[in-house]
Amino acid sequence: MVEKKDSESIVLKCVSEHPGETTEGIKQELDGILSNGPINAALQTLKEKGMIRTEKKKTNQRGNKWVVVETNPLVIIPEQIDRLEVVLIDLLESCFKMYRDYQKSRPSQPRTEREEQEMAQILYDVFERYLDYIQGFFIYTAFVLPNTFSDKEMASMLVSTAFKKLVNIQIKLSKKLETFEIPMLVAEIVPELESLPLSMRSPNVLLMYHKKFSKFGLGVAARPLLDLIWQFAKPFRDPWIKDADLQGDGDDWFTIAKKIKG
Repeated sequence: MVEKKDSESIVLKCVSEHPGETTEGIKQELDGILSNGPINAALQTLKEKGMIRTEKKKTNQRGNKWVVVETNPLVIIPEQIDRLEVVLIDLLESCFKMYRDYQKSRPSQPRTEREEQEMAQILYDVFERYLDYIQGFFIYTAFVLPNTFSDKEMASMLVSTAFKKLVNIQIKLSKKLETFEIPMLVAEIVPELESLPLSMRSPNVLLMYHKKFSKFGLGVAARPLLDLIWQFAKPFRDPWIKDADLQGDGDDWFTIAKKIKG
């Protein structure tokens, strides 16, 4: 049995893909997926939530025509993410083509280390712009969304739909990269990328954050989160940390930072 919120998502997707369709037309499109009762209920609910609206029918047409309300975030954000997937994959494919064309143009002359680093950097830049969007989305859902929707169910639907789309993008990106050489080049230069968050590179930055939290009595509560950031960031740490004589303290950012401070 299809849940009510799933019925609404299915109907909303149908209206988005078939703008101007009548109620009967929508029922035909969803034949075998939803029965008439849930479709009628979903149309009414979506209209009340301001997600879809009806357009006046012409005199020779039967039934109202349904269209989405383009200014509603529940319509805008998923459409943006769909567009993000398309442009991101296109840009990634262009990067691959650039790399292959470069190889063909100089078959007997190996790439210099600098050239390889520049190619790896441009690929990383593609992903960094993708991360810019994701970071913006997280900020939106955490701080803007709660003040935008009084309907909590509506807000939850947006977050759920958007995250599913972002996960699908990540899966497609991983598959694209599985058979290509550039990611290995990126992995080699990762510790040198200036655009990486400093908290993933330097224990001093984590110590600074810890002091900020501690100022408000949150040092103990924040420490586990900072520990996890440092553990996850092992491949990204500044090279000197790997080379320094830290007497086994390499995974303890707090101890390292204290030693550096002397």
